[in-house]
Amino acid sequence: LISGGRLVHWKGYDLTVEGFARYAKRGPASAKLFITGDGPYKPILMDLVRKLDVEARVEFVRLPTKADVLELYRSCTLFMMPTLRDGPLQGIVEAMAMALPVICVKPGPQDELVPDAAGLKVELGNRGQVVDGIADALAWAATHRAELRQMGLRAHAHIEQFYRWDRIGDEVQAVYRELLESPPADE
Repeated sequence: LISGGRLVHWKGYDLTVEGFARYAKRGPASAKLFITGDGPYKPILMDLVRKLDVEARVEFVRLPTKADVLELYRSCTLFMMPTLRDGPLQGIVEAMAMALPVICVKPGPQDELVPDAAGLKVELGNRGQVVDGIADALAWAATHRAELRQMGLRAHAHIEQFYRWDRIGDEVQAVYRELLESPPADE
């Protein structure tokens, strides 16, 4: 499992760690969470990992190059980002492009970005409900590998269809063309 980006409190990394820890207590011993990136919340997350006694299963990774990031994506089966207020994140787009399904919060900023068929959406509730939802999503994923792989393929197809730069460029150009062809309103 992978989660990462700028490590700040509003991105839900603590929910990720707590949900993973709850799952790890009942899940396979081989499950591992990689957290990439850096930021002011990293020391707090490291303390939380120690407090929850999952140090052997959570690794904080500093990835110096894009090739390192892509290699880590290739070694994982899920990307988790239960952020509660951040806008669409590049990490989610990258993960989906690498055919990784995404665990996110619904409703939430990533809810629109991740199609239902391309990820596992945890219903927003109180903290305990979200943590339980993450743990349950991880447990489901561990026993439904074929379905998880299909979700990843749908995630990849979604990015191919909607997030390619040539397509985005065409859409921006069409908007500008329409604006330039419309006469300004009289004041």
